[in-house]
Amino acid sequence: MRGRLCALAIVLVTLALVRLAAAQENSRPTLVFSYASEPIYYSTNLAGHTLAPECNPGGGASCPCSADDIALVTNTAAYGTVISNVRQTNTWVNAIGYKKFVESFPNGKPIRLDQYRYCARVRLPTLPQPNTAQVQNPQTVHLMIQLWDGRNALWNANSNTLEAAVTWELNPWAGDYGHVKVYTYPTTLADTGIVIPPDTAWHQFSLTVDLVNSRYLSLNVDTQAVDLSSMSLAQVHHADWDTSVALNLTTESMACWPQADCSNIFSWSTEFQNMSF
Repeated sequence: MRGRLCALAIVLVTLALVRLAAAQENSRPTLVFSYASEPIYYSTNLAGHTLAPECNPGGGASCPCSADDIALVTNTAAYGTVISNVRQTNTWVNAIGYKKFVESFPNGKPIRLDQYRYCARVRLPTLPQPNTAQVQNPQTVHLMIQLWDGRNALWNANSNTLEAAVTWELNPWAGDYGHVKVYTYPTTLADTGIVIPPDTAWHQFSLTVDLVNSRYLSLNVDTQAVDLSSMSLAQVHHADWDTSVALNLTTESMACWPQADCSNIFSWSTEFQNMSF
């Protein structure tokens, strides 16, 4: 019930933002929700999701890494946990949990360019600390809608993904600690102006995007809302991916940067709950 109420509240807030944007800029097309207003997918605890490692993300390190360094735990009905560096070794890895839809959604409708909303609740199991002796320290939590069109069926993708990606900055040594950012075209981090001081409470994230025009629409985190309709979605090139049309919803957890040689050891678990699309 909480997830449904949240979804309704987000729709109302987002529609208000859209009306405001249209009033300020008459040349911008009116946005009409279609798929975004229909329930497509829901998961309480990430059961049935897949996990993949992103080793040395962004080239910030060059340490050994494999799928053995990440974990997805769904043995509680209340939430799922995505773990980076589960073995607590000298490595740096982004643990990418994801649900993948290929060609169509569970409701049988084909994947298409449309306006979509992705909601999830996020909780940190412990507070980050600027102390290298604390192994449990994070870099970021990441949520993403990723569209892949390997045969240019929906748009002229040319082997590029469209990515609506939100990141909550959690490195306790960094000046942007607690800031919420999005990746914009091509792959540039932009601060949304939302700041969530890290704690161990549940936080509700809701991202609404327009894949037709390759743009963000809005972002809500708890009671904070921001209009992102001026920002273009990120694009990432994948020359070796297949010819399918697919959409991924990610729940990602990244341990703190351990230095370029991975001389520090950091591990991180992020809890996710009531994921909806």
